[in-house]
Amino acid sequence: MPRPLTKAQLLSESQKEYHALEQFLAALTPDQITQPGAPGGLAADELFPHWGELRQAMDGGSVITRDAGVLALAGITAAHSAYGHEIFPYLLEHLKTCRPKDVPQHAEKTLAAVNAENKAAFIAVLVKRLDILQGTQVKRVQKVIRQAEKH
Repeated sequence: MPRPLTKAQLLSESQKEYHALEQFLAALTPDQITQPGAPGGLAADELFPHWGELRQAMDGGSVITRDAGVLALAGITAAHSAYGHEIFPYLLEHLKTCRPKDVPQHAEKTLAAVNAENKAAFIAVLVKRLDILQGTQVKRVQKVIRQAEKH
């Protein structure tokens, strides 16, 4: 497809890509969502060039889109540490600002992207969010923290 030349063409093409990405993410099965790595069998190298579109889809998408987006971005980051330098700060910011009820699930998904270099920042974000969590949410996040400490 030729590169868009006008703002209108760019917006139109972006909307098409955004819609296609949102449909892809929403169509993931529970097995695909829980398997480690990139969703749907796609390689991180195929997804990384589109990580900005994934971010856009997460920022403006449904709860399901955000859930799948966290999984996809964590999978990309886990596959290549070089990708993590760009993506992991976004995942941390997402954990800082997502709804409290999403913190445990998103922390569990992001754990795949945690390594010795970024674990302190990851743990710090989760510890700050503990105050707003309740019951099993706290237990799940504490478990993620313990797992992250082992990296």
